[in-house]
This record gives sequence, structure tokens and C-alpha cells, in this order.
Amino acid sequence: ARSANDTLSFHVTVALATHDWTLAGNLSRLMQQKLVQIVNLRTSILPTIPTTTTTNFQNQLQRDIDQAMDMIRNEITAEVLRKDMECRIENHNR
Repeated sequence: ARSANDTLSFHVTVALATHDWTLAGNLSRLMQQKLVQIVNLRTSILPTIPTTTTTNFQNQLQRDIDQAMDMIRNEITAEVLRKDMECRIENHNR
């Protein structure tokens, strides 16, 4: 806004919380960062999904999911999320 040098002006900034600043958004981002570290989760499952469901395929898929969930439970904690948010806020306010 523009005002004369000898007058007062009032400015307001309105910030809306977006997905980036929600718990779901931050968990999603942290989980993706962790999950891409597991090599077998980075490969496409589309060419390997059989046309008829097999026990072996489902068992392997379940093991991969269990491995991913265990890693997430162990590595993404409230403390990790808090520290990550502090860092993001600090970078955001630079």
C-alpha cells in the first residue's frame, strides 16, 4: 500500500494454514522421505501384480508393507516431527 510520508498506514498479513503445515501433511512428507530409503519399495508393483491373486505375491506384499510400517513407527516420532517443524519454521521465516 502507498501512503504519504506524513501519515500513518496499517498493514495486515493473513496466513492460512495449508496442507504443508498440518499434521497429516507433515507425516505424509516424513513418511515418503523414509519410505524411499527402502529399495524394494521404490520398484513398481504394476508389472509384478499377477492377474490372479497368489498367496506368494500377497505374502511378499504384506511383508513389504509390514517392513515399511515398522520403520515408520520406529523412525517417525513426535520428537522427530517437532524438530522437523522447528527447522521448517526457521527456514520459512528467513
